[in-house]
Amino acid sequence: MMHFDSIQIGSTCYQLKELTFHNSLKVAAIPKQLNEKRLSELLRHILVDGLDPLKMTVQERYALLVTYLEKQTKTLLEIDMNMQPYLPQYQEQWFTSIRLDNLTVRQLTGLEAEYLESKCKSVAEWISCAMALQMRYDQHDVLAEAIDLDNFEPQFLLRLEHFKQLGQIEFNQHYELYSECNNQLQSILRIAVNDHGFVVRGGTDDAPIRFCPSAIFIGLIKDVDELHYGEDVHAQ
Repeated sequence: MMHFDSIQIGSTCYQLKELTFHNSLKVAAIPKQLNEKRLSELLRHILVDGLDPLKMTVQERYALLVTYLEKQTKTLLEIDMNMQPYLPQYQEQWFTSIRLDNLTVRQLTGLEAEYLESKCKSVAEWISCAMALQMRYDQHDVLAEAIDLDNFEPQFLLRLEHFKQLGQIEFNQHYELYSECNNQLQSILRIAVNDHGFVVRGGTDDAPIRFCPSAIFIGLIKDVDELHYGEDVHAQ
């Protein structure tokens, strides 16, 4: 039995519990390429408070996943992985958004992560789509309004089309501002993307790792998942 200390992120206190065999089956039933959907399902079963993983930020979701995996590597001594460079820094200041002049860049949510996972096929797509979701400029004809969840996709596509029609120089100016703000948002965990989705950065010499919920599986569930989907649970 694994026991977890409570985790404070901003104003929210999270309490994790051990994944049961029955609930691991529910996670494994989701196709492995849908990492964000698997992560949402996993969090539903390891969070004590029943918080909605779709409303959590991407940074919170992966911080909790890494925390769970680090606890499991200590419990199961046969697992040999150095988690230290990738551990969340929960003592650091938490930001829900960063403002720079007339630009605000906010955290991505789990709902948005699942949506991007269904649409994006390359790093460029992940980054440009994230920009369309996260960036908001004061008094801008397209990017001034916050996205309404009741009208999510049309608003997102309108924002994305705006970026797609920009010249390279102007787009790159937006990207540089976005990168500056987004880097400041990564206070407790350093998140980036590759062609497949979100990865976690370690230290200077540590390769980014794509942490997957399947890394939690042990025994029978791990064997079945690898037989069905393949062994690549941490794609660097």
